[in-house]
Parts: sequence; C-alpha cells; structure tokens
Amino acid sequence: MIKNERQYRITKSYIEKFSAELASLRESEISGKIDPLLLKLGREAIQNQVEELQKELTEYEDLRQGGRLPLIELHSLEQLPRALIKARISLGLSQRELADRLNIAEQQIQRWESTEYSSASLGKIKEVLRALNMASPEGLQLTTGRVPLSSFFKRMERVGLDRNFIMDKILPSSLANYLAEKNVDSSESDLMGLQAALRIGRVFHWSPEEIFGDAELKLNTAVIPEVRFKLPKGRNELRVNAYTFYAHYLASIIAQATEQLPRKAIPKDPYVIHETIIAKSGSLSVASLTRFIWELGVPVIALDDPGAFHAACFNINNRNVIVLKQRTSSESRWMFDLLHEVWHAAQDSKQKIHIASDPGAPEYSSQEEIVANLFAAAVLLGKNPQRLAELCRDVSSGDRSRMKEAIRIVAEKEGVRADILANYVAFRYSMEGDDSLWGIAENLQRKITQDPKEIMLNIFLEYADLGSLSLPDLDLLQQAIRPGEQRDA
Repeated sequence: MIKNERQYRITKSYIEKFSAELASLRESEISGKIDPLLLKLGREAIQNQVEELQKELTEYEDLRQGGRLPLIELHSLEQLPRALIKARISLGLSQRELADRLNIAEQQIQRWESTEYSSASLGKIKEVLRALNMASPEGLQLTTGRVPLSSFFKRMERVGLDRNFIMDKILPSSLANYLAEKNVDSSESDLMGLQAALRIGRVFHWSPEEIFGDAELKLNTAVIPEVRFKLPKGRNELRVNAYTFYAHYLASIIAQATEQLPRKAIPKDPYVIHETIIAKSGSLSVASLTRFIWELGVPVIALDDPGAFHAACFNINNRNVIVLKQRTSSESRWMFDLLHEVWHAAQDSKQKIHIASDPGAPEYSSQEEIVANLFAAAVLLGKNPQRLAELCRDVSSGDRSRMKEAIRIVAEKEGVRADILANYVAFRYSMEGDDSLWGIAENLQRKITQDPKEIMLNIFLEYADLGSLSLPDLDLLQQAIRPGEQRDA
C-alpha cells in the first residue's frame, strides 16, 4: 500500500522501469534470440508486477483526489490500520499534517504507518480516529486498559487453549503470520492483543474485558448445554472441552453455509442405506458414503487436529452437522465413524450434540453406543454383523490365534470386506472385555490411497455456499480445513 508522496513517486518509477523491460522482451521475442518459454515466463512475471503496482497507484490517486472521509467498511478490527491510512490520504492530509493535529513528531506517524499501527496503544489509535473524525469501530470501544498479548496467551492456556492451537486455528491469518515471523510473544501491542481477544471471543463467547480481566476465565457451558463430554483415557479435560466448543462453533458456521440444502429424513434401516448406495455408486467408499449423507442434507467435515474426540454430531437449528477427526488411513474406520454419527443424527431425541471417544472409554459400551456401532457395521457389511461375528467364532473354534484366517474365510464366503468384518469382530470381543483382536483388525485394514480428509473437503466445497459467510467466519473455516500438518491441539 502506498502511504505517502515519496512512495507514490517511487512506485511510478518502478512501473516505468518494468514497462521498458516488457518492451525489451517483446523485441527479443520478435528477434528469436531467447528461448520462447523463458520469454513467456519472464514476461508474465513482470506483467503481474506491473499490474500490482498499477493497482496500488490507482488506489492512492483515487484516495488523494477524494478530499473527504471515504466510506470504509470494517469487517474486522484487523482492517482498521489500513482504514486509518486511507482516511488520512483521502482527507488530503500528509503524515506531517496529521502529526501536527496530534501534536506529535512526523516520525511517529511514519513509524505507526510503517508497522500498520501495531506499535501504537489503543489510546493513541483513538486519538488518531478523533483527529480524522472517524467513529471507533466495534471492539475498540470495549476496552480502555492495556491488552498485551503476553497476558492473552497465559489466560488462554488456563482454559485449555495453547498458543500453537490459537495461532494455527483461531487468530486471523495475517496476525498469526506476523506474530510467527516477528516472534513477538511478549509484545505489548494493544491492537494485536485486542484483535486476538475479539477473534477468540467470537468463538468462545467472551468479551475483551473477561479475557483481560482479573476474574477466573471459564468456558460458558450455557452456550452448548446439551453436550455430554466423553473423555478419552488420559486426555486433558480442559483441552477436550475447549476443543468441543471450537468444533461446535465450526459446526454453526457450516450450518450457515448449507442453509440452502434441503433436509431429508435419514433412513433408519441400515440395509436400505447399503442397498441405496450400492445401486447408485456401485460400491461403498468414503466418497460414495459421504456424498449420500450430504444428499440427505447432513454436512460432513473432517478435521486434522489430534486428540479431543474421534467424531461428533452437532444439531444446529435442526441441521445435523457431522465432524470427523481421524488420523488413520483405514477407509473402513473412517466410514464406520461416519455411520456411527449418522445413527445419532437419525434419532428423534432432544440430544443436540453427540461426542464419540475412543473405543475403550467407559461410555463407549453404553447401550446407545452399541446400537450405533451395530448400525454402522450393518450398513457397511450389508448383512447381520452379529451373525457374521458368530460365524468367525465358529470357524476359529474360539481360538484367538486362528481368528485372522477365520475372518478372511467368512468374508470371502459371505461376499463382504474383511477389513470391515475385522473391525466389528474386534468390537464385539472388546464388549466382552477382550481387546486382543484390535491388532488383528489393524493388520487387515485396507489402506486408502487418497486422504479421506481431502475427499470429504472436496465434497464439502461442492455443496457449501461460502459466499454466505462473514469474512471472520470464512477465515476461521479456511484455517480449520486447510491441508497440511498441524501442531498439537
């Protein structure tokens, strides 16, 4: 962004220089002295640079000719610094003239604008707003005290939100990148602290006063009173609860982005689902199953964050949203978890949220979880899973060492997938207190070549209307679903 006349003149000179280089490249192209591909790449690179500089030049000229305060829309507080600079230019004020209004040195304005006001206190930013006759945006009016980032991260850690997760998943991308590049953990920048507080407050329903206040900060359980937290063994309860709040907010964003989808009744007969998918797609896969569920008006999203839970089903304004969190490459386990949540979504109960934990957690053996698992296995196998499990027991004569071969024999005879059958047999035995077959089930898993998260993301992008989301919510969603290795949550 061009901020003063000196930068304006420099930008013009660069455009003239690059334009001359383009002309020279065109002459070389005519003469044939340089490889055509290299010429094309060089020409496109310079042309893109010229277009970007010209865009900045035009913006500055338009602002400079304004002579009045522009209509500046602030979708988020992170847009405020550039809005202040644009307002000064549009009013025809130089950096020195604005400094005179504030009774400070011109160099101070230059420093603030060069860092986009990250080094200015809230009090000074409010003074600049008054000098430019601009109203304080929402959020800036909320806080009068200091809001240092160092205090912010310490407070968040106490409620189960560590710095890495906040940086990766919640803070505005531009702010997180700046903090990572500058390594300003102890920065006392009020504006950065307030930006961070407003963004995380949006997700967890906290005000800046609560975040930076002296009172103990707690999760507002009234926001999702229906949740029944199911803690995996050895997990940090604070982090699980905090992540559940985060996932619930993501589900609400997804529900908003899919308001246009018609809602259909979810079949409760597992064999009807199996036959419908086979008839339409030819086979059961992550892709065919996910698409079938979307067609029922149930959005599905897969996240890559470790820990907390394996799957969840949130009911947001009568729209079920399924969130999966697996790090396995086993296709059958992805499908099993997805169908487990479909069963919960199909129930006509008042339960608005279901959280699925590890197989081994006490609540996993509850009657409702057993039924959900039986439903998932029946859809995947297309036959009675309990009968198939008994056949495996008979073929192996109850000998655990022969179970792997027994599963293969039964699967081939019955025309079902061995990996799916192995999972159900291991589950059945675990219900009897025997977890020894999970290793056998793991060895029989069919590995999927394409990442299931990528498959689900591509289908999500087909159905979701991202244009219906606010910019902060769109940014949060993009951070949640972006591919790549994430740091520990």
